[in-house]
Amino acid sequence: MRNNSGNNRAKTEASASRPKASEEEIQRATEDLKQRVQTLAPELQFSVDKTSGRSIVKFIDRATQEVVRQFPSEEALALTRAMDQFQRGLILNRKV
Repeated sequence: MRNNSGNNRAKTEASASRPKASEEEIQRATEDLKQRVQTLAPELQFSVDKTSGRSIVKFIDRATQEVVRQFPSEEALALTRAMDQFQRGLILNRKV
C-alpha cells in the first residue's frame, strides 16, 4: 500500500493558497453554468444554498419534474448548517 500523505499535504497546501471565491462570484458562476447546461441537459439544475453558500446540483426527472438525486443531499446540507451554528456558538462562548 502506498503512503499518499505527502501528496495529500501538497494538495491541501495548494488549495489553502488559492484565494477563496466570494459569495457573489460563486452565485455568478452558478448562474452562468445553469444557463449553459440548461440547453444541453435540462434535467440538471444548479443552485447555491443560501445558508451555507454551497453549490447544489439536482438531477430532475423530465416526466415528473421530481428531484431524483441531489448533491450534496438535503441531509448533508442540514448537517453543515447545524455544524456552522454549533461553531458560531463556540466562538460566541469564547468571546464572553
